[in-house]
Amino acid sequence: MDSKRLEVVEASYQEWVDRARPKLVVPGETDPAEMEAYYHIVLSGIGGSGKTSVLRYLEELGFNVLPTVTTRPRRNSDGRDRVNVSPEEFHQRVEKNEFAFWQVTNGYYQGFPTENLRALRGFVPTIVDKSIPSVLKIKEALPQFALERIAFVYLMRPSVWSNFESLSERDHIHESDFRRRTTEELNELPYLYSDEGHHYVWNDDLELTCKWFGGAFAKKVNAKPVQPSCEVPNLDGY
Repeated sequence: MDSKRLEVVEASYQEWVDRARPKLVVPGETDPAEMEAYYHIVLSGIGGSGKTSVLRYLEELGFNVLPTVTTRPRRNSDGRDRVNVSPEEFHQRVEKNEFAFWQVTNGYYQGFPTENLRALRGFVPTIVDKSIPSVLKIKEALPQFALERIAFVYLMRPSVWSNFESLSERDHIHESDFRRRTTEELNELPYLYSDEGHHYVWNDDLELTCKWFGGAFAKKVNAKPVQPSCEVPNLDGY
């Protein structure tokens, strides 16, 4: 592992942590009632920040998961948030105008179905995990009244090392690949940070973070008294 190069990425990440600190939402300290006005969650964050765990937890509580259509081969971690199709089928969907927008990420096509935008206009609780560029496109595509019902959340862990260790423990990611993707996302953060309507949620305890989200949205989904456990999913093929 090239620890020196990762240390450079860590230093850059810590600069963003310091900038976001005044805005940080800290589970266990911040009252979850602050999120009760929202019906939908759009999650983003560096790989290993806990997005998939939070998404799966809220899915178990009753949230509808909005899928992304992708040509990427299916991974063990893929659930209802991913619809895997061939490049041919993807292009057919493009021709039928089934996507609100689409893009190429890491060599694979990724499409955001138009029906997802309709869901984000409604009152049935939904959750979706998207990259920063996609988050910005969602904000451009929706009217203000719909945006007011959405919690745009960026998950942050104490350090890049935390994210990397979370993934490398399962030997599913190379350090060079993680460093490249993390660097790309850090370069995109200025566009997100300039938007005042974003929530930066501090995740230094995954179980606490999941339960905090559950406490904030349980009433919206009529959650069961016994909440699911928050487990780190299998991230094969990250």
